[in-house]
Amino acid sequence: GYDPVKDFAPVGMIAASPHIILINNFIPAKTLAEFIALAKAEPGKYTFASGGAGSPAHLGPELLASIAGIKLTHVPYKGTGPAIADLLGGHVSMTYSSVPPALGLVREGKVRPIAIASPKRSVLLPDVPTASETLPGYESTQRYGIIAPANTPPAIVAKLNAALREAL
Repeated sequence: GYDPVKDFAPVGMIAASPHIILINNFIPAKTLAEFIALAKAEPGKYTFASGGAGSPAHLGPELLASIAGIKLTHVPYKGTGPAIADLLGGHVSMTYSSVPPALGLVREGKVRPIAIASPKRSVLLPDVPTASETLPGYESTQRYGIIAPANTPPAIVAKLNAALREAL
């Protein structure tokens, strides 16, 4: 019942975290292009786990599938923990995660990172290409910020923004 553009006034950005596209080690693809080719060859066979319907880890792969022209099957979970567990177990093909929580799994070789969904490569994983290197313009970044009701006076929004900048 609300319009996210018209009903809120942006106060300020706190942080942004790009998603990393992870596949389980049972999938033969080594790159995003290879994964897309597999998914095109067998529409609907490949699955992606998310922490719930409507979550960033649900919407990012849906956008990827739309741009790439592939059909992926969404498997929603009650949180990211069970989604990652089933990725590790080979029960789902792919998931999205922010980079920090995925680092250990990637470095231990428990999952295969095939792309970072940001415009630039991650300094934490510089050998992982961006998704836009395969699909120009594709990005899936989780952003954290503060908003206020749209009718908040501009002077109050400015004061909140200044306080947020100082705190950060």
